Order: sequence, then structure tokens, then C-alpha cells
Amino acid sequence: MIRIRRASRSDAAAIARVHVETWQSAYAGLLPDSMLAGMSDVRQAAWWTRLLADPGEARGVFVADDQDMGVVGFGSCGLVRDKPEGLDGREIRVGEVYTLYVEPDFQNQGLGRRLLDALFRQLRADGCDTAVLWMLANNPTRFFYEGLGGEPGTLYVIEPSMAEIAKQNGIKVVFASITPAFAYPWKPRVQPVERIRELNKWLQDFCSAHGCVYLDYYSSMADAQGAMLPGLSSDGVHPTAKGYTAMAPLAERAIAQALGP
Repeated sequence: MIRIRRASRSDAAAIARVHVETWQSAYAGLLPDSMLAGMSDVRQAAWWTRLLADPGEARGVFVADDQDMGVVGFGSCGLVRDKPEGLDGREIRVGEVYTLYVEPDFQNQGLGRRLLDALFRQLRADGCDTAVLWMLANNPTRFFYEGLGGEPGTLYVIEPSMAEIAKQNGIKVVFASITPAFAYPWKPRVQPVERIRELNKWLQDFCSAHGCVYLDYYSSMADAQGAMLPGLSSDGVHPTAKGYTAMAPLAERAIAQALGP
């Protein structure tokens, strides 16, 4: 039996363990291996201990508690930290789902939905009538939120908490732009050009506001119509060896900028 309950300070170590394990699983191939390997249960436990000691913060943290295995998932919420563009101005109070993670062995059992329901109930109790969340554009778990009715057009696909956790672990942060694409051959009805430009503009502004380095692949790889330049991709979406050759010096400069003198 697994119950959803509000977290207590004694859950900090278990939440930290789930946090690290799920990051290392969910973001493998999306984030540098060195960053994922460098995540520390101890540092995360200290961070969650401090947060859960604050009643105002702790009221927005919930766990999925298995009677045999203990905490196997968690989520947190509160007032929005960076209000996105695209809201219509009629919102009374905007909340944010900060985190939502379930251990891989316990996924596809409805725990994510149950945790999200608890977070939404808390946000409603706090007077929020709108909720946003942020995630990596390439994170496959976006389909979970889209399946619940989330709209990628208004839920901007980057996770500010990723930058916070990286900085807590002494890691310099570089965010790369989405590479250009005029169309997706497997989804002919999708027209991604303006959406990609919009997301890259938001990402650049986010990096500027939060002291992160913005790695701009897009400007060097796109033509005037927003398509990938000829020769850089075989399908107009995924870079070829020539495409990666063009990207490499851009990445090297961004990393050097992040590391500083």
C-alpha cells in the first residue's frame, strides 16, 4: 500500500535519495554524465532538511510512502518563481509545481498523478487558480503532463530547479538553445519554427536573469526561414557529423565562459 502524505523533516534523507536516483535515471543522455555522477545524497539531504524546517515551505511538499519501501516519490509546489509569458492577465494567483519525481521501479502505477493531485489541492488551498511547471524540452516525461492536459505552448520547457541544484553542487551551468527545424517529417502537421524561436528567446532571457551561460546553436545553424542550414542535417532535425562539427566550437566557447578565467 502506498499513501500520499505531507512530508516531514524526517523525510529529508529519503527525498534526497529519490531526488538523486530519479535525476540520474531521467536525465541520462540529456545532461552531462559528470554532473549526474556528482550529485550527492548528503548535499541534497541537507538542502531538504533546511527546506522542511520552514513550515511555509514544508506545507507544499508531499511524498509517496510505501509501507515496505518507504518514500518512493515526492513532489513540491508553491508560488511561481518566474512567471512565464503567455498568461492572459486574468490569473488571481499563480502557483508552480517545483518538483515531481517517482522512483523508476514505481513509475506507471499512478503515483505521479496522485502526487500531482495533492500538489494542485495545496495550490488551490493557497489561493492559486493557475499552475505552471518547467522541464527540459527533450525530457520524455513531458508526455505525462501533456496527457493530463498540459499545453507545451504555455508550460515553458525548462526547469529552473535544475540550475539551482547544479549550483548547490558547485556545478557551472550552461543551457543550450534548441536547434532549428522547419518541420518534423514524422509529424507533418506540426510547424515548429516560431515555437523554437520563442523558446530560445525565453531561455536566453532566463540565462541572463539567473547568471547561466546561454549556448546559442540556433543562430549559427538556421537559415532565414528557421530551417537547418543545408548539409548540417539529413532530415532537417537531427545534426549530421558536419552539424556536430559546427556545434563543437560553440560548445567549447560556452564551457570556457562558464568556467571563467
